[in-house]
Amino acid sequence: MSIRRLSDSSIKAKNVGGAGPRLDGRWAVLSGGTVTTVVNADGTIDQVHTFTASDTLRVLSPGFARVLIVGGGSAGFTSNPGSGGDVRDGIHLLPAGAHAVTVGVSGPDGSSDPWGRPSSIGSLIVTSASGQGANYNQSSGAGGTIPTSGGPNPGPLNTGLVSDISGAVLEYAKANQGSPRTNFGDGRDGTTATGSAGIVIVRVRKSP
Repeated sequence: MSIRRLSDSSIKAKNVGGAGPRLDGRWAVLSGGTVTTVVNADGTIDQVHTFTASDTLRVLSPGFARVLIVGGGSAGFTSNPGSGGDVRDGIHLLPAGAHAVTVGVSGPDGSSDPWGRPSSIGSLIVTSASGQGANYNQSSGAGGTIPTSGGPNPGPLNTGLVSDISGAVLEYAKANQGSPRTNFGDGRDGTTATGSAGIVIVRVRKSP
């Protein structure tokens, strides 16, 4: 059974906090990554699994989880800023078993290989935005392929995707950054240097 993303119509219930909607109590039970807890405003507790390097997510009991996956940001080159990594943020149904987690790194060379690498959990793939000359690429569809050329230089909108999945409100995958933040999937500015690696975060309801 593969990891499946749910459409809005397949999620039945009200929003109860940071992990997402209540899903008939069918939250996945997980192990792996760096584990932290978040107390929601209604007193419920969520468990957050954060992966800053490739590893394994173990689903001990199948169920739903909120997942944020950020691909690696693109490297920069003279006058060609890098874009932020591709992003997925949504509710997914996770089957039992061990699932390989890949955390994408930045492209190694802004002149010849700037493309940020994909991040993934099993078959749920994120491919980075199109190298240099673009703002971050937020997408909810299937990942694409590494492009062969970049676009025009980016405009002033170098913002990324804002998410509270970690328990804090943070902005991921920003383009054109002079100091790319570690594991945020940021693209480098127009200097010959790399962007930053992405991140994978999985959040589930722990109690009640």
